[in-house]
Amino acid sequence: MKESIAEKPKVLMVDDVAENLHTMMNILRDKCAVIAATDGENALEKAARQPPPDLVLLDIRMPGMDGYEVLRRLKANPVTSDIPVIFVTALSEAEDEAKGLKMGVADYITKPINPDLLKVRVMAQLELQRYRRRAVSPCLQEGEAPQPEDLSILVVDDMPENVHELIEALSGEYRIQVANNGSKAIAMALGATPPDLILLDIVMPDMDGYEVCRRIKATEAGKRIPIIFLSVIDAPDKKVMGFSLGAADYITRPFDIDEARARIRTHLLLSRLQVSLELLVAQRTAALQATTNELQATLSAIPDPLFEMDLAGRYRSVHSPRYAVLGAPEHELPGKLMHEVLPADAARVCMSALREANEKGWSHGKQFVLTLSQGKSWFELSVARKNGATSDDAARFIVLARDITGRNRAEEQIRDQLEELLRWQEVTLGREGRLQETKREVNELCRRLGEPERYTRQETGEADASETGP
Repeated sequence: MKESIAEKPKVLMVDDVAENLHTMMNILRDKCAVIAATDGENALEKAARQPPPDLVLLDIRMPGMDGYEVLRRLKANPVTSDIPVIFVTALSEAEDEAKGLKMGVADYITKPINPDLLKVRVMAQLELQRYRRRAVSPCLQEGEAPQPEDLSILVVDDMPENVHELIEALSGEYRIQVANNGSKAIAMALGATPPDLILLDIVMPDMDGYEVCRRIKATEAGKRIPIIFLSVIDAPDKKVMGFSLGAADYITRPFDIDEARARIRTHLLLSRLQVSLELLVAQRTAALQATTNELQATLSAIPDPLFEMDLAGRYRSVHSPRYAVLGAPEHELPGKLMHEVLPADAARVCMSALREANEKGWSHGKQFVLTLSQGKSWFELSVARKNGATSDDAARFIVLARDITGRNRAEEQIRDQLEELLRWQEVTLGREGRLQETKREVNELCRRLGEPERYTRQETGEADASETGP
């Protein structure tokens, strides 16, 4: 299924030249929802709309308000200050790039635009923005950079002057490691203390940078290390080759050190956030697995059949560990309708319970009987509607069919015993009544004969006059 526009990250492109806008739109339209502005005022107005864009691609040279002023106003407005901005410009002077980086621009892309380079740098900034908004780790909140003392960079170059240049520029910010050939670089990258990022020259004797990158990225540990190519080679096909091997970015010599610092910061932070997210996912997966195990243990302890069904009476899932009460193996039931499995009377009772649960949210007490191999078995239904359904078609129900055969048989036995007791009581009371009547007749005969009565009033069941009153 194609990704909808609503799901795509939104990119605001700002350029006064329509041809430049069309070029960037054609490159990014598959990955991004693109909006355009042709001047600074229009750019500021669109950036402040809700929801705001996820990224701004901003030209520097524009009539009226240039890119620097647009950037300054974006960063000064709390609504737009957190939106990353990439300068897209034909300017190559170092002071222009340095000015933008000091003002807070996230990256530079030079014209003429290389499509693959544009995609890589745009997607890197968008991914960073997603991580920041998720706040995936308490130690890596939005706006926080990795601590330099915790991060190391491996510089791989066979030219000492190139190595010294990078060491001099970066040693105050990061711990620097050096390898002067491909084999040594691979050993250090996959060793006990791997670097956090690799700056890799392409043209080296014996093993070039492409092969070094391929071998590192072929390992599980190496996949996590961002690699930035450094080379005088600026051919598009060579850059495409580097990206296809897993390189994170490409910097062409001679390069501005501030631009290199920006790229290094971007990919170090992105790498840290990815590791943090993986750790968070692992923790939540472990917690979910523990909860799943607990629920599975609880489910296994339930001896009665348990189902998830829809309102049409279709089985969605089945748990019936101890009962062969269904007309098909348990794994074949999902997708079947209830009347295809149960006898008509039982299916009718179950459908009635489903309809009641759909109206009230629950149903309890409806019973049905099944004739099984061991004889008749009675079941009592408890049905609950699951929350979250927005229509009857989407409604789902949890159905517990509790076996009440033992309870019913025990109740029948108690009823039989009670009826027997009542019969005996009736017989006993009948006999007692006839005996008392005989005693009263004997007393009456004694009175007629003038003899003392043989039995007391208590024995004959007659009320004493003192008890009955006048």
